[in-house]
Amino acid sequence: MSLDIRVKKADRIYHEGELVAGVVVVTSKGEMAHNGMTLALDGWVNLQLSSKSVGVFEAFYNSIKPIQLLSSSLEILRPGKL
Repeated sequence: MSLDIRVKKADRIYHEGELVAGVVVVTSKGEMAHNGMTLALDGWVNLQLSSKSVGVFEAFYNSIKPIQLLSSSLEILRPGKL
């Protein structure tokens, strides 16, 4: 069995309010029972220093961890057979 998530516009940066669309492709040699499928989405941001702020934030830069902006899950298939 193989599973592939194909986003319609995979090579772009999405901004707030834009729709992310695509399909989940499951390939199997035969019929298969499953417990359902859930698609999970997590969005994180890493802060980057600009050349103007190097002196100001240098002391804090190493202690700043990535910030989670988004966390969501969606049931895309209920338990059954493929």
